[in-house]
Amino acid sequence: GLLTGKYNEEVPSDSRFASLDGPGASGFKKLFSEENKAETQAKLKALGEMAKELECSQAALALAWNIKSPNVTSAIVGATKVSQIEDNLTAIAVSKKLTQEHLDKIEEIFKTRPEQIMDWRNWRPLPNRR
Repeated sequence: GLLTGKYNEEVPSDSRFASLDGPGASGFKKLFSEENKAETQAKLKALGEMAKELECSQAALALAWNIKSPNVTSAIVGATKVSQIEDNLTAIAVSKKLTQEHLDKIEEIFKTRPEQIMDWRNWRPLPNRR
């Protein structure tokens, strides 16, 4: 939900996150705290601009980014509406349009590239896959 574009401006009052409470809410609340809100929204809006350039929804771009990652085995999607399922399926076509330049731009926005330092099956160091 967070990368779909729904939260680019504000947290909608009817969203799950608006009423989120308890331990699971801490990460979301930290992202949208007064201290971090502007930075979080700037990142989400940058992803939205990239989606416009690629002529797709922000949700489809986020899912395509996930699909293209060599560090992801499978993408798990959820939907509450048929339209969301249909949009999720467009991510396959979007993933074919993503170039290394696009992936680097997304990394520049979010800075989430994992560092894999060990092949735990063979106990040997591994280079980064991205």
